[in-house]
Amino acid sequence: MCGGEVSVPHGVCQEPSNVAADGQSCPVGFRCVGCDHFPTDVSYLPGLQAFLAPCCAAGSQEELQCRVSRLEQANTELLARLEERDAELEAARAANRELTRALNQKGAGGR
Repeated sequence: MCGGEVSVPHGVCQEPSNVAADGQSCPVGFRCVGCDHFPTDVSYLPGLQAFLAPCCAAGSQEELQCRVSRLEQANTELLARLEERDAELEAARAANRELTRALNQKGAGGR
């Protein structure tokens, strides 16, 4: 391994920009599990099991699915609001272009 590594909970991080920043610049927001730059080994298993236990408990799956559904709905609503704002912004830009064009024509006619 050429790039080095920094310690993170339950393993090490080998992501180059994070290693260069001594563990202070994770590009994926310190979501190590599942990252290709996050090797771990069995010595971290007890800590990983304790970390994951609440997610795997009876009832937690339903709670997580419910939360995912709420977050997906919120995301859909935010995307709709963003589309509305984009449409409003484009209409304002079009009005601005038209006013600028009218002012330029008026100014050119007065010369």
